[in-house]
Amino acid sequence: LGLSFLFFSGFGRFQVLLIFTCGLVYFTCSASISSLSFVLPASKCDLRLSSEDMGIIYTSPLIGMIVGTFIWGPLSDTQGRRITLLVCLIIDLFATIVSSFSVNKWMLLSARWLNGMGIIGATSLVFAYLGEFLDDEKRDKILFLLELFYNFGVVYIPCISWLIIPLPVNIYLGGTFYYKSWNLFTLATGLPGLLAILLLLILPESPKFLLTRGEILKMSEILKKIYKINARKGKAPYSVKVLLDDPQIEVYFGMKPVHHQGYLKELMQQYKQLFGGTTVVKVIQLSLVNFFCIFSYMSLIIWIPELLHRRSLYLEQVPKRNTAIATLCYASQYMKSHHNVNSLHEKCVQTITTDIYLKTVFICASCIPATTLLFFALMYVPKTILVAVLMGTSGTATMALSFVHSDYLLLGFFCVFEASSTVIETIVFVIAVDLLPTNIIGIALATTVTCGRMAAVISNIFIGYLVDTYC
Repeated sequence: LGLSFLFFSGFGRFQVLLIFTCGLVYFTCSASISSLSFVLPASKCDLRLSSEDMGIIYTSPLIGMIVGTFIWGPLSDTQGRRITLLVCLIIDLFATIVSSFSVNKWMLLSARWLNGMGIIGATSLVFAYLGEFLDDEKRDKILFLLELFYNFGVVYIPCISWLIIPLPVNIYLGGTFYYKSWNLFTLATGLPGLLAILLLLILPESPKFLLTRGEILKMSEILKKIYKINARKGKAPYSVKVLLDDPQIEVYFGMKPVHHQGYLKELMQQYKQLFGGTTVVKVIQLSLVNFFCIFSYMSLIIWIPELLHRRSLYLEQVPKRNTAIATLCYASQYMKSHHNVNSLHEKCVQTITTDIYLKTVFICASCIPATTLLFFALMYVPKTILVAVLMGTSGTATMALSFVHSDYLLLGFFCVFEASSTVIETIVFVIAVDLLPTNIIGIALATTVTCGRMAAVISNIFIGYLVDTYC
């Protein structure tokens, strides 16, 4: 019903603004998640961080994400997609500002936990919000376009870190606190989120969500506004205007009035519907795919700059004859055993070289052509087949990283890993929006995301220790 009315509202300027806004939300999500990869190497001397400390801080936003998924999914299904997205982005922006003024590792850890709790809601709910404005014909293609915005966000972070972190910023703010370039970089990562908040304020609630809540007249007003924005001069009036304005619409369509209950009762009903019938099988399948995808992706992607940095230091300090065995693991373990990279009493090196920035930008940019190719592949290849091929490719590239010592091969396998693994979760979200009912899509996406972040927590709890021992 709702999608039929959307068809009559047309497709035009409103959808362009909507797609850009939702793309900016997803851009913000990628920037928030990946920024820690540069914040920690740049701040480890000021905050006196060991590899174990870095591993714990990397894990803190993931734990926040798990907490957030239990809040935002049910909230979006009862209170609305747009208002929940706004709350998530405001929390993320607040936490980003706080983390930019961190004076010790505990303050940074707490702020990043709050970052994770906020941004995870936006990461999954933006698909539900955008998808409910689109008809079946356009939904898959446009939802997958969000992945391009995510890719641009991943590229944006190393670019602005390259621009800001090398700056000689050292502003005294009182006590023992100096505001340095990494603090400024952290603050700059919040700018896309601020713009996304401002744009969301002028957009309406999802009409399909309002329909499931029985708020027919509100849905009518939104659809008429969409039609008005999209309509050109000379177009006929909105074709379902009279029907939508009729207070007896429930009679025409056999709809029963929706009686809203308390939040907890509605939450229990949602979980009952989610885990009842055939829906539970679909949710379990999607959750398992997301679990295995995120297990490798989130644990490795945030360590790429640090691992490349350690290998770069190794190549500078050892004789040329030893560079032939300079795998990532060997270089990291060598620096640990010969230079005690975790000792807080040794001279601390926190400068990331230009070479590392260039390599990271190249790795992140590899997602863009891959995503473009997959956009066209999505028209001809089933989404489940694409997920299987991408997971196999990502896993093979990850295993190869432990054995190669050539710069070109190392960079190539990192690119393959990044390009193949980053799009899997997006395809999972698109499948979920296609398969699951509107009234539980928020809580279903939250459950799927929770499984993925639990996988990331499990892998990141140990990676800070393993990277210095068994790699």
